[in-house]
Amino acid sequence: MTKYGKAGGKAQKWAARGERLSAALRENLKRRKEQAREREKEREKEHERERERASEPAAPQGTGQEMGNETKTNSAPTNAETRASPEFRRNQVHE
Repeated sequence: MTKYGKAGGKAQKWAARGERLSAALRENLKRRKEQAREREKEREKEHERERERASEPAAPQGTGQEMGNETKTNSAPTNAETRASPEFRRNQVHE
């Protein structure tokens, strides 16, 4: 073997490694694009459901006590119900 024969093997290894990495990147890109397409389809379905709900006529709202049944009326949620996470501000009054 010549002095440069070993370097040729190293170059081949690096070339093969580069090809493997390129192939892996292509596959990863294909997978991410497919995932993005699926997420977009889900968003479109959710928007369609929202449009359908918005176009449906609203149910009549009663007093909540029709025919002797005591049912809770649909009221706006309170501040505590709409808050997703606790507030950690200084000097805040806790209810």
